[in-house]
Amino acid sequence: MYAISILDDVIATIRSSENKKNAKERLKEQYQFSEEQAEAIVMLQLYRLTNTDITDLEKEADELKKKISELTAILEDEKKLFQVIKKDLKTVKKNYKTERRTKIESEIEDIKINLEVMVPSEEVVVSITKEGYIKRTSIRSYAASNMEDLQMKDNDQIIHVLEINTTDTLLLFTNKGHYLYIPVHELPDIKWKDMGQHIANIIPIDREESIIKAIPIRDFNEQQYILTVSKNGMIKKSDLAAHKVQRYSKPITAMKLKGDDELVNVHLTNGHQDLFLASNTGYGLWYHESELKSVGVKTAGVKSMTLKDGEYVVNGEVFDDLQLPSLFVITQRGACKRMSISEFEMSSRAKTRINYAKRIKAESTPHHRVLSSQ
Repeated sequence: MYAISILDDVIATIRSSENKKNAKERLKEQYQFSEEQAEAIVMLQLYRLTNTDITDLEKEADELKKKISELTAILEDEKKLFQVIKKDLKTVKKNYKTERRTKIESEIEDIKINLEVMVPSEEVVVSITKEGYIKRTSIRSYAASNMEDLQMKDNDQIIHVLEINTTDTLLLFTNKGHYLYIPVHELPDIKWKDMGQHIANIIPIDREESIIKAIPIRDFNEQQYILTVSKNGMIKKSDLAAHKVQRYSKPITAMKLKGDDELVNVHLTNGHQDLFLASNTGYGLWYHESELKSVGVKTAGVKSMTLKDGEYVVNGEVFDDLQLPSLFVITQRGACKRMSISEFEMSSRAKTRINYAKRIKAESTPHHRVLSSQ
């Protein structure tokens, strides 16, 4: 209001100033404006000067003075202050009638920390042996050693050597249809040349139970699947996300098995791959993964291929249907051969089988878990 009453003088002062800072200083010096008032004046747009109504400004000034008076009275009178607080709390109670979801406690007994956020990211080597010995080794220790330095029990052998990250999770599948959920950073850090720790000391498993496959997982949220194949001709596909758990102190069911059935192989798939199953009698079956619907983790699955008496599945491999691989077969007598899968006819689940080993000696049978799709 004061600036408008001397508008011509204010404009002249601003125009004759060197810059914005100088204009503000001169407005404060010549007309006793405060810092905030001087800032508001130099930032004022010209169109607002032409439309400014002094009556509206006077009305606004009166309302502001009244509001200031009311607020000052509340701050200076404790009784009025409590009345305002009470009124505001009643308004909150009216607008938010739901029960409190948080719990107020004087003491917190247990603080849960997300360890995954605190785990340093490091590339490591994880090794697993047939007898169940496992260890995590630094890349430096692995690079400075060789296979001859590795300590193992007699007749034991390495089944997996994985270069993975400490922030990954390792899923270890056993022949009894279970899987062990192990964050990599929780594995014992042991030099490459040392034997390692038995898996039963980390997660208890039965004496007859053994690890058949290790699958490292970076992200459980990716649209992928766990494909399990059993000896008695059952197969199952489950969402990868369903395998993530919070508690992992004991084995978790990966596939419900009946009788003497066992898992012979497990794969991580993308839902668009082909599958080739092989039996001990030299018969196989090739079909697409889309033949399988995704089901729950603890279910038994469906029939993978029709088996005759005494026949069982020795392996099941998956491969990309865009690049057909070779089929490499080894029997327990040492006979072997390699064939292109394109020589065989693609079928459907549990349908007509293919005799892939008819030219191998009748006394030989494909060896357990040796059939490869590479």
